[in-house]
Amino acid sequence: MFVLFFVVFIFILVLPMIMDRLIYEVTYRNRIVELHLEAENASAFMVGGRTYLQLENLIKQSNIQIVTLYIKDNGLSFSQNQALRLLLKRIQKSGKQIWVYLYARERTSLYLASVADKLYMFPTGAIFWMGLGGHHPFYKKMLDRLGVKADFERAGSYKSFAEPYTKEQASQEYKEQYSSLLDSIQLQLLEGVSNDRDVNIDKLKALLHSSPIDAQKALELGIVDVLAYEDQFVQEAKECTKSSSISLSALSRWVQWRKYCNWYARSHPKIAVLHLNGAIHEQGDDGNRIIQHQVCKQLQYLKKNDAIRSVVLLVNSPGGSAQASEGILREVELLTREKPVVAFFSSVAASGGYYLSSMVGEIIALPSTITGSIGVVGGKLVVQEAAQKIGIHLEDISVSDDHNMFSLLTPFSEDQRNRFQGFLMQTYDRFLQVVSGGRGMPIQAVQKIAQGRVYTGAQALENGLVDRLGDLNLALERAKVRANLKSYEVVHIRTRVTWRAKIKRQMRPFGIVKLPESLSLVRVHSMVPLTYWTEWEEFDVLHDQSPLP
Repeated sequence: MFVLFFVVFIFILVLPMIMDRLIYEVTYRNRIVELHLEAENASAFMVGGRTYLQLENLIKQSNIQIVTLYIKDNGLSFSQNQALRLLLKRIQKSGKQIWVYLYARERTSLYLASVADKLYMFPTGAIFWMGLGGHHPFYKKMLDRLGVKADFERAGSYKSFAEPYTKEQASQEYKEQYSSLLDSIQLQLLEGVSNDRDVNIDKLKALLHSSPIDAQKALELGIVDVLAYEDQFVQEAKECTKSSSISLSALSRWVQWRKYCNWYARSHPKIAVLHLNGAIHEQGDDGNRIIQHQVCKQLQYLKKNDAIRSVVLLVNSPGGSAQASEGILREVELLTREKPVVAFFSSVAASGGYYLSSMVGEIIALPSTITGSIGVVGGKLVVQEAAQKIGIHLEDISVSDDHNMFSLLTPFSEDQRNRFQGFLMQTYDRFLQVVSGGRGMPIQAVQKIAQGRVYTGAQALENGLVDRLGDLNLALERAKVRANLKSYEVVHIRTRVTWRAKIKRQMRPFGIVKLPESLSLVRVHSMVPLTYWTEWEEFDVLHDQSPLP
């Protein structure tokens, strides 16, 4: 009995202390942490991604002096670059330097790199510094030739989803809203580089017509600090710190082990970050979409869990099903009655993505977030003529004249079109009422900024659709204030398809829709404290951050 007690004592108390010290010694020998941004790993740098969260934890690592970032092929959108840029600025405020080695040539890469304390560039490189814009394809003539008719209706003159299929060229409203978006984002791009590189903004505007900018000219203009090869960059960082470098992933593994050795963190109150990524659907088993029944279960769990004191909705969605959005909104509304809820808008939170967030206590967005789109659109692609062209005869046998309202083989009749338009207007009116109630705005004020129009986060702040501009950290701080917390631990709640669901998906073509009950008992053991499963999806609760002051 004494021997057993001694073994338990060593395992529970002594071993964690030894491991803690060992990990501390191994980790703190390094003063440089390096990371590489490439197209293949770009998703990890997105808000809430693995590398993004590892960088968040880096802020608290006092041993690190320099963060070296190699930008080789930037696969991030402008808003995701902006979010990463804000995070790098917070790392700088924690007393660390950011050194960037720039391979990539895109303007967004320079925008991200401009935050650097020292910006290095490949000696024979170039920067393609051009204004924003792009070609928007319109398919109506092609569809006409194929015998396909786009039969759509909308509520909101700026709700432009169907325009590429119903028009031969862009309407004035289409051009107006997209030009406005580009103007706002380009101004953020210019101001960001101008402020951080101390280059006159008028010079940067003039350079938009002088691309490409070669490395030597970029050095002369002060856009970059040093022209050097990668080995020279590495050597200078080592000489500056008198130490070697460690990869961010390796450092994070050690830090994670240290955190598990410190059990006190489990007792701190928690703020949950619920990841809502993708289009909104009523049903499905795809971990890359927002599925109503999955999200509702997660929200119900958050409401019942007493350890979770506040919730942040991390929204990255262009919208989707109105009915699914309504169902999720209901659960969000019930959650707000129990706990403070804050929404953070990542790259896009438009249409249904805005709808399901509109009743939270506070909305935070990036300056370049695409949001708004308060409107409704719906319809169908009619392939009747295309079927006739290839010799398919369509025989209508029915007991109702209205059976084909949503058939892809016939267009709307005049009566069906009127009823469908009335349904869309009813849904639009509900959208206006929800935004009016959630944002505390008169419905007439909402109507002026609605009509399906999209805005950047900066524009949305001006018209009252969001409350503050900032990153995920600001959303967490606002959640902390609203919950009256002194310290907190963050848990990230995500959805991914379980092995059971994947097997069921593969078996469906064979008529097998139920699996032996024994398969439902499969569990994946993890080091994370809590893992929640349902029949169709897995809820991973990841403790990514230790308590913050």
